[in-house]
Amino acid sequence: MNELCINNFLIFLIIRNLTIYPAYVKSCCWLIISGDTDKNISNMKEIKNIIFDIGNVLLRWAPDEIYTTLFGRTDYYTHPLSRIVGGKIWLDMDMGLFSLEEGIEKSIKGNENYREEIARFFREAPYHFYPIKETTSLIPQLKDRGFKLFLLSNFHEYGYGIIKERFAFFKYFDGGVISWEVKVNKPDTRIYNFLLSNCGILPEESVFIDDTEENILAAQALGIAGIHFTDKTDLPSKIKGAGTPG
Repeated sequence: MNELCINNFLIFLIIRNLTIYPAYVKSCCWLIISGDTDKNISNMKEIKNIIFDIGNVLLRWAPDEIYTTLFGRTDYYTHPLSRIVGGKIWLDMDMGLFSLEEGIEKSIKGNENYREEIARFFREAPYHFYPIKETTSLIPQLKDRGFKLFLLSNFHEYGYGIIKERFAFFKYFDGGVISWEVKVNKPDTRIYNFLLSNCGILPEESVFIDDTEENILAAQALGIAGIHFTDKTDLPSKIKGAGTPG
């Protein structure tokens, strides 16, 4: 993907997906739209750091599809896993409050007839995340253009360890905070402050991309520009058509 596409991608993120309000970001967009596309991103002095969520921004996370892949059935939404995934036990695992095996045993209680399926899903789901190529293909190019790249995601230790080993694009990131490390999940403001302090970045120089609006609002409350990332499947055509505000 060439530099014009990179510029258009940023315009698409900042303008078309909205939930961005700071005036300095709008001024950055104008630099891209009005100037030489070979130099525009380097002119975005206000934005130095791009912070990425992982699930459904960098990697596709679709538990119903994973369920079908693992078990060959389409009854995910009537299965106990549909309540477990994203539920309290799952979120506590993301916060690092207990291990994978403890999470499995806690989830099996009251669901003993589904023991094997629950255990298999917990252990194998991280192997069924796949890159969102419209985003991940830009990571090395954005890095080359001088942006610092960071991660901010809710993830449990077991799963994060697997995806980090599976995907080479993680090597381009300058740092980040994963929920299990600090025992705090988004949208708790403490996790954003951990990121800012641990990585030595300023909120007014940063933009955060996440697929959950609540997480974006929490970032904005701290002065971080926020992009609510949606409509991933139509991303290539929106990049091409995003040369002017939509």
